[in-house]
Amino acid sequence: MRDELEWSKTTGACGVFMRGLECERPLGSPYFYPLWEMSGDLDLPVCIHSANGSFLHHDFFAEDTTFTKFKLTAVGACHTLIEKELPKQFPKVRWSFVEVSAQWVPYVLLNDLADRYRRQGKSFRDRRARR
Repeated sequence: MRDELEWSKTTGACGVFMRGLECERPLGSPYFYPLWEMSGDLDLPVCIHSANGSFLHHDFFAEDTTFTKFKLTAVGACHTLIEKELPKQFPKVRWSFVEVSAQWVPYVLLNDLADRYRRQGKSFRDRRARR
């Protein structure tokens, strides 16, 4: 896989395309850890797109809106990154969320994750930018 990533970078790739779920796996799965390591080493950001790489999830929400099938997987990926502390485990990786809008970010950070951490007896400090 490293050869493919190196070749991709030398031929113009600017990031690693991922979806919130890939092949029935969440992005926090250890299966992806070697990819995160290589991504950081090669300075290729992981670009999480508002899409769905899981047939199971897609088919489960077959009659639902596109938000549940596609956008929500990216929001879930953000949860996974933070709860599993993947940015700490892979500090060289840059993470982005593409075509998901941004209105959900304050809710995830300031409400939902803060509540989850509190219920687990953990601290989730306010991470808003300080001026």
